[in-house]
Amino acid sequence: DDIDALMPMAERFYAVCPWRHVAAYDPGTSRAGMMALLENENAGLFVIDAFDALKGAVGFVLTPVWLAENFTIAQEVFWWVEPDVSREAIALLKAGEGWAQSSGAKASVMIRLDGMRDEALHRLYLRFGYNPVEHHYVRKLG
Repeated sequence: DDIDALMPMAERFYAVCPWRHVAAYDPGTSRAGMMALLENENAGLFVIDAFDALKGAVGFVLTPVWLAENFTIAQEVFWWVEPDVSREAIALLKAGEGWAQSSGAKASVMIRLDGMRDEALHRLYLRFGYNPVEHHYVRKLG
């Protein structure tokens, strides 16, 4: 039932994230991806519902680590909170982590997109026990 409220948040996120420089936002593809996530039994999606309006969401997917036998992680797919409820972002993260642990995940993996409150998110992740492990680079081809 939340899909119609999730899509405008997805578009607002994409408008400010660095992926916008790589590929144009496509509402149909975004909606299909969100529906696939909502229908996936190995996915957890949690929302902030404030005054009957969605104000934030976090989504995780359970997946095995391909180099470590029997080690399942909960990989964040997105984490977005509208500015007027940003103080609730931690509760949203905690809900996702709780779901991940109860679903058998042995680790939670969070994303920090470059140029999106880099230092604040870095400090937050460190404070909650996350360790940096990778930094991705992308180049458009063709």
